[in-house]
Formats: sequence, structure tokens, C-alpha cells
Amino acid sequence: FITIHAFGEVVHVTSSLEETSPVYDTGIRFLDLDPIDKERIISHLFQCERIALRNRRNKEGICEQHSEKTE
Repeated sequence: FITIHAFGEVVHVTSSLEETSPVYDTGIRFLDLDPIDKERIISHLFQCERIALRNRRNKEGICEQHSEKTE
């Protein structure tokens, strides 16, 4: 884990109920964020997206090696 210190403003909050506990989707506008920390956040988000896409692809039964068109 990497600790990032930043100041931000909550711009929206939505809640939903997943199984038995509430889940909150929170949007934050960063007011004071070091450029290096910004890159760390972006890198983490891209990593999460790659994992989610890979999991979705595997769930749909698509083979990763053959997911692109072959000639």
C-alpha cells in the first residue's frame, strides 16, 4: 500500500445496497494533489480496470489468447 495525502471536496455520493450492507459511490475533486500522487492514483485505476475487463472476459468464456481477430 502507498499512503497519499491530499485535500479534496466531495462532489457527489450515491448509495446502494449490495447483499446486506450499503455501498457508497463517492466522487471527489482533488484540491491539492502532488503530481506524483496523481500518477499513482491513475496507475491504480488503470490496473483496476484491466482486472475488471479480464474478469468480465473470463466470465463470458472468451479465451484471452483468441480474443483478437486472427487472419
